[in-house]
Parts: sequence; C-alpha cells; structure tokens
Amino acid sequence: MEADRPVVMPEDEVQFRLAQLLLLMEAMAGQGIAGASLERLGYYDFLSANPFLVVEPDSREASRLRLAGFDPRALSYGSSGQRFTSRRERIQHDLSLLVAYGFCTVRNQEGGIIYSITSSGRALSSQLTTAYAAHFSTAAEIVVGKLRRLSDTRLRKDTANWIRVEGTNRPGSALAAVLGSMGRHPSPMPPRGEIG
Repeated sequence: MEADRPVVMPEDEVQFRLAQLLLLMEAMAGQGIAGASLERLGYYDFLSANPFLVVEPDSREASRLRLAGFDPRALSYGSSGQRFTSRRERIQHDLSLLVAYGFCTVRNQEGGIIYSITSSGRALSSQLTTAYAAHFSTAAEIVVGKLRRLSDTRLRKDTANWIRVEGTNRPGSALAAVLGSMGRHPSPMPPRGEIG
C-alpha cells in the first residue's frame, strides 16, 4: 500500500451520492410524500446517512438500524456538524444531475421548488441491490417516517440540536466528551516549583 495514496470516501463520489438521493426519494415516495424542498431533502439525506443522531438508542428503530449494519459508536458522529455543512453544499448539484438524467423532476409549489423522483428514478433505485443500498433504505424509511410531520422551522431547530453533540445523550456526545477531555487531564507531574 502506498503511503501517499489519497483516502477516497464514498461521499466524495458523485454516483454514490446520486444513488443515495434516489434511495431517499424512493423511501419518501413509499410513504406517500410527493416531493420535498432542497432544504428538507438536505436534512433527510444527511440524517438518513447518520440515523443515530435522530433515533433514540434504546428504541425499536435503533434495533432495526443495528440489524441493518449501522453503528451508533461510529467515529463519524463526532464530526456531524462539519459533515452536515459539506454534504448540504453538494446536494443542489446532485439534484441538478438527477433532473438532467430524468430521474427527478422539479416543480414550483406554493412559491417553492419541490423535487420528486420520476418513474425512471424509481426503476433505477429498484436496481440498487447492494447491502449498503438496503441498509440506507432502511435508515431513510425510519428517518423520513420520524421527521415528515415536522415543520421546516422545527426540522431546522431539531437538526441543529442533533448535530451539536456536547451535553446530549446522542452517540456522538460520548465520543466528543472523551476527545474533548483529552487535553484537560491534569499532568501526572507536579508543577516545577513543587518538586522537592
């Protein structure tokens, strides 16, 4: 293995992100949601990839997520805020590609832009049969089911709380507490003036 070889994250690959968006919109359509705004899709997308930010650790949904392969102790929960920002910046580009390919439509609804999966998009999403696709679909179904009734304002507020890990019982908070306390441990050596 070459030491100078860059690390490639799946989220850096356009095809991976497009597939996730199709699976997300399929989960929405499966729950009777005809479409969503860019902002709401951004929240659903990020939280479906990080469902333990939303799901209570001891709930039935948490058990389903663990069976689907999600780990609430994953290191990525510790950097949720930063990852949310970068992921959200890319979603408009990704949705534009899905529209250009005919897998998604865009329409004006009550003064806002709404994105919806097309029949071609549903056909393609049904062909995504990897284990990860099944796991992500499970998470998307759970997350969309929990958040669909929230107003945009409430969704914004709750997401801000979920991605701020300090002082919560969410999976990332334990990791953040450990990492944050690493620099605060007293030194085992007494200060210079006290050696004697």
